[in-house]
Amino acid sequence: MDAGELAALNALMRPPMVCVCRRVPEAEIRRAVAQGADTFEKVQAVTCCSTGCGTCEGRVRELVERIRPRSPRG
Repeated sequence: MDAGELAALNALMRPPMVCVCRRVPEAEIRRAVAQGADTFEKVQAVTCCSTGCGTCEGRVRELVERIRPRSPRG
């Protein structure tokens, strides 16, 4: 399955899965980050995402970067 086919498959899933192999939806990743998993490795340990084929690693890393709390600058 190529990346386009995988994206189409993900679009059909409800809830949409970030990690198809381990059936991890975006909401589960968001919950893990909200509970303190602020790196890819921590999210991976909590959710088991990206421990199958690894195809979703980039997407998971991007999602964690986008949603994790930022330290105040100062």
